[in-house]
Amino acid sequence: MDGKSCYFIGHREADERLLPRLELTVESLIQEEDVRYFYVGGYGGFDGIAATAVKRAKKKHPDVSLMLVLPY
Repeated sequence: MDGKSCYFIGHREADERLLPRLELTVESLIQEEDVRYFYVGGYGGFDGIAATAVKRAKKKHPDVSLMLVLPY
């Protein structure tokens, strides 16, 4: 398993305005930190926004993986 991992686990209430910042963060993690595995919680609003950011990054970086972490 090459590459680093990142976990996004957040609050159930999150504002969609976080998406552009998360997209920049994900891109930076991929390019600068060699993160290839993203784990996202499956419960709240933040988790959904984070998953969207990673899915968008996957279009440019198909080697990136997105995995769901079940909350229960």
